Amino acid sequence: MIAPHGVKFMLLAAGLLVAGSVWAQAPGERGPEGMGPMRGLERLHKELNLNSQQEELWKRAQAAQREAHRSMRAQGEETQKQVREAWFAVYDTLDAGQREKVRVAIRDGMDRMDRMGRHRGGPRSEMHG
Repeated sequence: MIAPHGVKFMLLAAGLLVAGSVWAQAPGERGPEGMGPMRGLERLHKELNLNSQQEELWKRAQAAQREAHRSMRAQGEETQKQVREAWFAVYDTLDAGQREKVRVAIRDGMDRMDRMGRHRGGPRSEMHG
């Protein structure tokens, strides 16, 4: 049997996996500039050959977008923390048998995600492959 802190770690890992997949499906900027939807905007920006007034407006729009992204990320992190605390509150009330069932369910879910990642040729297949 896994020690209680080990199961809590597994619960946290599962929560982070779910939160990461939700974030990955959210529309908008992904990671540093030059990745995801922002790559197309950078290319367009170069092709537009903006004058100084247009360039200043472009920079303001980029700054507003970055700030909105930071704000959404901060809100998401706070929400994730609240959800994690709610699940840990449930876990703390479980008896040993219930905790073992949670451990097995999380392990099986992570195994399924690992198999799906390899099947799709995702990053897990490269790491474990």
